[in-house]
Amino acid sequence: MINMSILLAVFTLTISVTQCTIITQVDLNGHGIFLVNNNTTFLRGTNYIRLLNASVHVTFESDLYPLWDIENALKQMHNYGYNYIRLFLDCPTLCSGFSLSSPGIPMRYTKNVIDFLLRASTYRIAVMLTASWNPANYQSIVNSYPIPANVTGINMIIFHSGQAAAKAQFF
Repeated sequence: MINMSILLAVFTLTISVTQCTIITQVDLNGHGIFLVNNNTTFLRGTNYIRLLNASVHVTFESDLYPLWDIENALKQMHNYGYNYIRLFLDCPTLCSGFSLSSPGIPMRYTKNVIDFLLRASTYRIAVMLTASWNPANYQSIVNSYPIPANVTGINMIIFHSGQAAAKAQFF
């Protein structure tokens, strides 16, 4: 079995060497300006979400990961001039913790994410990965931090140090 750290290091190096793209945002008189490798650019893109029953994110569900649909969608986005996608990592297996009892990510899920990123890079599309919730198997990290005073509900995702630490570990 391949060590996950080695796989991710090789993947990161591969993306870095092939793309060498750094996106930064600067503020110019109250307007956000994006730079790609220090050249002003305009981001044009969309959210990319595969849904099951019109409500459940399933883009990276191992049994549903549709290679052919992704390839065609990326090609079409490229043809429309898109250069940026916000990609949701949320899915039922992520929310349930991948059936794992401790922090970690299954190789099949990771391979799907890597496949998508490589395909997007082929079409010169930058990808912003986002996840609304931490996987359930990261709850031990969340619980290792005190609950902040006067913070409840959905605000816990942002203002709870444990949530931030779990998100950092996940990403």
